[in-house]
Amino acid sequence: MAEKETIAILGGTGDLGTGLAIRWAKAGHRIVIGSRTLEAEAAGCRVGVLITDSANRPWRLGTVGIAIGAAGLNVLDDQRGGTDIYGRELKVTLINRADSVTAAATLAMGETSERTPAALVRGLPPAARHGQNAKAIVRPLEEDLFR
Repeated sequence: MAEKETIAILGGTGDLGTGLAIRWAKAGHRIVIGSRTLEAEAAGCRVGVLITDSANRPWRLGTVGIAIGAAGLNVLDDQRGGTDIYGRELKVTLINRADSVTAAATLAMGETSERTPAALVRGLPPAARHGQNAKAIVRPLEEDLFR
């Protein structure tokens, strides 16, 4: 039988989070409940965490999940100065990885009455030792077109 992965429940371990941990444990997963620490990293538990909320955006209809907190992952991927597949220089490409992952996870968790408190996303490259936090994705006031 294939070994099941370890799942970390970090923060948010109230009624829904604890119930989620119990369900995963009953399914055979090893569960770690706690917070992101240097000890966990030393043990090989590299977990990124996104705290999400729903938002609406100018010029778009509909609600979308956005990241309002982040730890353990690089939230922005700055491609400016690189080249595209045709060799043209990228001048404005700054990928918001946190909001992209959050939007996909929100589709799995639901936006209304689904009561799914977490989504597990695999395959992202690990962050640098001291990854960015969600403050990095807030547009500077001098660039804000709506204030």
